[in-house]
Amino acid sequence: AAMFGSIVAAITAVALVGLQRNASLRIETRKGEILEELEKKKNTLAGQLETKRQELQQKLGIARAQIDEKLNRLSEARSSVSEYRSLVQMMRSFGDETGEIEPFQKKLIQLRDSFTEHPDLYKAWTDFHQKGFYLCERMELFRSAKKRRAVWDEISQQSPLTLGVEFGNSAQEVLARLEEVRNQVVIVP
Repeated sequence: AAMFGSIVAAITAVALVGLQRNASLRIETRKGEILEELEKKKNTLAGQLETKRQELQQKLGIARAQIDEKLNRLSEARSSVSEYRSLVQMMRSFGDETGEIEPFQKKLIQLRDSFTEHPDLYKAWTDFHQKGFYLCERMELFRSAKKRRAVWDEISQQSPLTLGVEFGNSAQEVLARLEEVRNQVVIVP
């Protein structure tokens, strides 16, 4: 009976070792399958992430280009305001000897038309251009600097200020509106 017990124990031990080996083999096989599935999913997600990164990078590039374009236009507008203001002021003393005012007024109209999405700036720009145009039209009539300066110093029909001061104030208003728009462009929500 002791031998029979030993044989049964040995058979049981061999069977258990076989079952354990079988179970280990199935576990390792399943582990490999799971790792393979995880690797495939990881690669799929990495591909999707790379595609999304490229899309976002492209959108960011477009947004940067648009912001740069707007900032360049605002910078050009700012320098154009200063230049036009100087040309009109020079006309007060020297007339339009260089012939720069008329072509510059066309440039101002083009710039103004690029600001239609900003009504306050558009309005201020239009006012500035009209005041400068009116001053130029009035000063062109006179050859003498004294008479042109007299036009500059005339009291406006729309306010108690002189035409020259009104023109200067309108330039300051445009510069303030340009700065507001610039801040809107630079500050991303």
